[in-house]
Amino acid sequence: MLAGEPADAEMQQMMRLARTRFLPRAVLVIRPTGGPAARQLETLVPFVAAQQPLEGRATAYVCEQRVCQLPTTEPAKFVTLLDSP
Repeated sequence: MLAGEPADAEMQQMMRLARTRFLPRAVLVIRPTGGPAARQLETLVPFVAAQQPLEGRATAYVCEQRVCQLPTTEPAKFVTLLDSP
């Protein structure tokens, strides 16, 4: 999951990094920081309410089998988490 404003440059970079990987069983959730879209997403996927951008930066939350890694705002760390087995 990525938390942040979709139009933000950092968020765009994180989205590009996720989309360039072959992750056939992955679900990429984009969580905006506010507004009706954020509230609708929280209704559909309640756990995203706790996953906020850190220090106002685009933040990646990589989870597998109900276990999440520590969130990161660093694109290189995000790639490492995506590429780890």
